[in-house]
Amino acid sequence: MDPLGLCLDPIASSMNHSCDPNVSVVFDGPRLVVQALRPIKKDDELFISYVDATWPYERRQAELHDRYFFDCACSACVKGPTGHTDIFLDERSSRNPCDVEQSVLELMSQARPSEGTASLSLLLEALRKCEETKIWPSHRQPLPEIRRELFLQHIKSEHWAKALQQGLYLYFFVYPILHPQPFHPTRVIHVWTMAKIALYIASEGDDSVKSSLGVASLDLKIVVLGLLLEAEDNVKRSHGEDTRFAKVVHKKAEEIKLSLSQGEDPVIMKLQIPQQWELLRQLALRGEKEFT
Repeated sequence: MDPLGLCLDPIASSMNHSCDPNVSVVFDGPRLVVQALRPIKKDDELFISYVDATWPYERRQAELHDRYFFDCACSACVKGPTGHTDIFLDERSSRNPCDVEQSVLELMSQARPSEGTASLSLLLEALRKCEETKIWPSHRQPLPEIRRELFLQHIKSEHWAKALQQGLYLYFFVYPILHPQPFHPTRVIHVWTMAKIALYIASEGDDSVKSSLGVASLDLKIVVLGLLLEAEDNVKRSHGEDTRFAKVVHKKAEEIKLSLSQGEDPVIMKLQIPQQWELLRQLALRGEKEFT
């Protein structure tokens, strides 16, 4: 999630850092909410991540040293650059991934202040550089960040089919590895965003957008229902049941279920979700290569 600002809280500031945190921090308006990412025993210390822990070991260490003036020795960092955030598909490759990574990061830096076509072109070039190495896993940074920024750029440009396609690739093949918990805030927000995109495509009645997805048997009503049910199931653990975001998710899910009950049997539609998810997975695989 993107940083929005700074919060000064004497209690929250007492939480130490770990690149393998056991809690996450989200905000409900001005209220700071701490949610468990895994079971926590009595008297266990609570750890949050001060940086984006999905990046490789060296980058995490450098950022923590530069911003917080310490060298991390958490349970993830004591293993060094051997975790899933660091490994390549073929460590014996003659290609130097460090050179590629630096070039890609420069392109991403240029893309951020840009808009529209200019930003998309830079991000697509960065994506191609990673993929041309043939050794870059889909979950190793900066590839996930490139795809996330492509996803957001497509939303800004109202390229709904491309946004959904990139979002699905992150949903199926990236975020489950980076964030194993289905209730991780990043995953829940992503599911919610995709549900809104699918709802927009389904409700606008623009056949050109639907046909551009290229999956004739895809039922977007069932897709919307499935995504909203997933968000509704997980938002209690990701953000807290009484937060504003959770209430918005619950309200929209109830609206969709009520709307569907007037035309089709929601129970039957729920049974069709697994079949539709297989079609979504196929669509996501097509998103492995970004189409312009």
